[in-house]
Order: sequence, then structure tokens, then C-alpha cells
Amino acid sequence: AIALTLRERKDSKAQNPSGHELDAQQLAQESSHELRQLLDRMLVERLKAQETEAIEAARLDPNALVRYREIQARRRQLELAGERADTATQVP
Repeated sequence: AIALTLRERKDSKAQNPSGHELDAQQLAQESSHELRQLLDRMLVERLKAQETEAIEAARLDPNALVRYREIQARRRQLELAGERADTATQVP
């Protein structure tokens, strides 16, 4: 997924929507932001898997539900932060 994102970035010839080339700093900032979003999505997927594992473990260990709630809260917080970042970077 990272290679695909980097390839797409290279194929776009580092142009913004108006067609002007981005300077190196802007490109680095955009690339950093895109990488952060990708890593956050990967973490959300991992947290979902951990939630499932905690639910399965709760059959034998009721304390696993506490772990489930902690993981779920972390995932929701991460998703909410991602939604806020996406909203902040959208062009009207």
C-alpha cells in the first residue's frame, strides 16, 4: 500500500489541483500527511483485530472486556481525529 501511494505521488508529477508544481517543502508536507493517514488506517485495522481477540478472550476471562473497551476507545479516538484532519484539509 505504501509503494502504491508513493507511486501515485510520483505519477502525479507533484502537481496540485491548479496544475502548478509544488515546491519541495509542500511536497514533503503532503507526503508526510498522506503517510500519517495511511499509518493511522493501518492502526485502526489492527485495533479492530485486537477488539475481536479481546471479545473472544472474554469467554474465558471477564477482564478481557475491560481491555476491549480500552482498545475500542483508542480506535474511536483515532478515527475521530482522522475525520477532523480530513475535514480541516478539505478545500471548500
